[in-house]
Amino acid sequence: IVIPSQGAGSMWTDWNEDDPKLGRHKWETFLITELAPLVEAELHHNGKRGLIGLSMGASGAVMMANNNPGFFDGVAGISGCYSTTSQILQPFWTGRPPVLLVGEGFDSSLCTSLP
Repeated sequence: IVIPSQGAGSMWTDWNEDDPKLGRHKWETFLITELAPLVEAELHHNGKRGLIGLSMGASGAVMMANNNPGFFDGVAGISGCYSTTSQILQPFWTGRPPVLLVGEGFDSSLCTSLP
């Protein structure tokens, strides 16, 4: 089991814009293309991959599995926040607006990386 402990408010996705203090989040790239091969090369495993998340992590887990068909054998989301554009979520963005995820003036109907 690998459990990253950072990334609050990041939705565990690759952002399209930079955060003034943190730069550009690339969590999905890191977890899929960088971390997974390193872990699998070092640890004995059964060849199966699973993904689970809680709250905003649930949304990120489901999106990541959806964006990488066949990479994970299972996915679970517990108490997920599945709408990144809902006004009710604004207090939880920890000072980082959703625009950092998708860029200015996005049309959510065209966005495949967000629910």
